[in-house]
Amino acid sequence: MVLRSRQPGFILIFTIMMLSVGVTLIGSVALRVYGVLKEKRFLLSRERARLAALSGVDLVVSRLSGKNEKEALEQNSRWLLENYDRWIVLPVMGNDDTQNEKIVLRVQPEDGKINLNAFYNSDKKVFTLPKVSAGTTSFAGSFFKAFDEIAKGIGFEKFYETLQALLKERKEPLVDMSEMFSLESVKSERITLFPPLPSFGEGGSIDTPLALSDFFVMAPIVQKGLQLWPLHFSSGMMQVLGLAPWPVDEKERAEVAKDLLKRLGNKPVIWNQQWNNLVGKPFKKSWSDISKLGLDAGEALEKSSRASFVSVVSYGVVGGVTQGVYAILRLYQGVDSSYVYTVTRLYWI
Repeated sequence: MVLRSRQPGFILIFTIMMLSVGVTLIGSVALRVYGVLKEKRFLLSRERARLAALSGVDLVVSRLSGKNEKEALEQNSRWLLENYDRWIVLPVMGNDDTQNEKIVLRVQPEDGKINLNAFYNSDKKVFTLPKVSAGTTSFAGSFFKAFDEIAKGIGFEKFYETLQALLKERKEPLVDMSEMFSLESVKSERITLFPPLPSFGEGGSIDTPLALSDFFVMAPIVQKGLQLWPLHFSSGMMQVLGLAPWPVDEKERAEVAKDLLKRLGNKPVIWNQQWNNLVGKPFKKSWSDISKLGLDAGEALEKSSRASFVSVVSYGVVGGVTQGVYAILRLYQGVDSSYVYTVTRLYWI
């Protein structure tokens, strides 16, 4: 006796069901494999981006370190003056396509920024911040008054009040600016601590918002007085003081740097006497104008500089993945008549 299904199309329906199950299984496996491969590519790109970012720091260390000889020192001083606060784009080794794989870095000497630890009194173990008012005569007071307005543009309301709250009961120097995040009033603010990766527009124009590290020293340096070196004023400091920025054109910047160093010589600078001759033209501001902000040559400005601390922000861009690093370099004297910059602090961005 032969049994037969009385349901019409039974074989066809069964075949379609099996095909559907097969397609589902194959699709599931394919999606899982694709996900694994995509994650693998991302992890590889992220690691390469990290290495590229660190390579940018290594390049700066290698460029600034050298022999303690007059010619080498002059070359490094000139390179730093020509390139500090300027975004430099380099290709990743083995790939000249700087659109997709690149190192983007910027160097800043720390003696062109405000060091908050300069207001720390080691004898009394307290911070003594300047008064900020309409009639303030101190440079620090003028700076914080002007910066309070600028800070609003980078998402930080009432910066000076916040800073006073942070330092009011503090008995030791600041470790770094990130300690400001410990305050409840700061956690709700949109703060840019480190400069983000810039966007490059037409004609080489660069758009990047200012960050707190453009105005303030991040390293835990304890010093007496501000000890600012005008030739290393950061872009943030120039904005506060109303100074003209350095030329964007690379060749023009190099010519200005060469001329400045030639007139500077090796003698200490008396700024209230030599400001107009040295930087009056490139900064487009005379000493009589700058002194109205309370910038006393003996109080705030250094007579010479060796760039003992330098900061480097470096971004590695590989395979659509971006990784940034902010490094503080410190100058050390070697035993073999050489000097070398060493990374003393590192922040992953």
